Amino acid sequence: MINKANKKDIIWGYLAQFLNIGSGIFIIPVAIKYLTTEDMGLWYLFIAIAGLAQLLEFGLQPTISRMTTYIYSGAKELRSEGLPDKGGVLNPQILFDLICAAKIMYRYVSIGAALILMVLGTLYLKTFDEFQNEQLWAWLIFSVSSIINFYFSYFNGLIIGRGDQKELYRVIAISKLIMLLLAVPLLINNFGLLSMAISTFVSMIVIRVLLYRAFYTAAREEIKKINNITTISSNYTITLWLSAWKLGVTSLGSFLILRANMFIASSFFGLKVAASYGLTVQVITILSSVSAMIFSLNLPKLNALQNVSDKVGLRLVFYRSLLITHTLYFLGAIFLIFLGIPLLEMISSNTRLVNTSILLLMLVMYQLELNHSMCATYLTTLNKVPFMYAALISGGVIVFSGLMLSNFTTIGILGLVFSQFLIQLAYNNWYWPMLTFRHLKNEV
Repeated sequence: MINKANKKDIIWGYLAQFLNIGSGIFIIPVAIKYLTTEDMGLWYLFIAIAGLAQLLEFGLQPTISRMTTYIYSGAKELRSEGLPDKGGVLNPQILFDLICAAKIMYRYVSIGAALILMVLGTLYLKTFDEFQNEQLWAWLIFSVSSIINFYFSYFNGLIIGRGDQKELYRVIAISKLIMLLLAVPLLINNFGLLSMAISTFVSMIVIRVLLYRAFYTAAREEIKKINNITTISSNYTITLWLSAWKLGVTSLGSFLILRANMFIASSFFGLKVAASYGLTVQVITILSSVSAMIFSLNLPKLNALQNVSDKVGLRLVFYRSLLITHTLYFLGAIFLIFLGIPLLEMISSNTRLVNTSILLLMLVMYQLELNHSMCATYLTTLNKVPFMYAALISGGVIVFSGLMLSNFTTIGILGLVFSQFLIQLAYNNWYWPMLTFRHLKNEV
């Protein structure tokens, strides 16, 4: 059985997120001081294009995580949908088969990502006059690091699934520290966007090497056993695909909802406005990630409790995680408004957050997004993805609305934010929490 997150898991988790914040508190202010606003806009476009390529991952990582939890909880086999039968003990052969299937799937993911980044991404970025030789080299280095990250992403799912969040967050903490120590001096010495790209590349190599060693540790009995297995018993490639594809389509919807506006902002309003919008989204995303840390740490426990139909335990873990998450987000939002904005403005006048009224709207919007995302993630512990069409339709409507408002009105970024807020409020923000609470009350 996977244990609930212990104190060490939480400490390492928050240390990793603290260093994530460190990337924002130290790297980003230094970046907005030493990079031009146009380069900041390009950097956020780099991240957005990498997010587009990541859609090829198609929900595999959370699916691998969930199936790994089932295996460690004694599953006799893996199913594309529904909870598996339990045998009571871990079967190393099934774990080996899952790893082999994951490697095959991620091989195709990384090839597809390489085509999107190196070909389509480069062609798109070349449409901007500010994308010169230095920016091109930064983009190529960033692309290579993203491809490496995509290929080895299955280790994240395996490590989270077996309940070793502490190891994952320890490695993330180390890689973020390395990125911080590299990026800041490079930025100060005027290496421009290359500073961000090189530090990202090095930290990505470090994280992948350390995660490989963390998973294949000889101290674990099941690793000793799977190292002696050479033949696949069951090919779970199709099972992975059938279980993940709905999450993949949902990821496309999520991309359209949360990230497509970055492309609209840069194309219609220019790189300076895109930099301001991208910085705001990054800061709020960091706040959301830190706030939801306890939920992420307890997700393997929720999968395991769901596997044994322990509704009492599910309610206790889920409601406690939800309360802590919203409390942290609210406190963080207050800190951002009253202290974060003045600090950023004091550090640099190049790139700033969006104006306060739009920021307040975005903070409310992202808190509702955070709430329904946790509830939707809870529903995936049933090995079902009921929100696929809702995410896809909502994302399509948000992009269409954003394009129309940007093209035919003069309200600028407010149009992108307001359309996203209203469309999500119309359905996703309330329906998935309602369904989750009804399930926890045994009403569905």
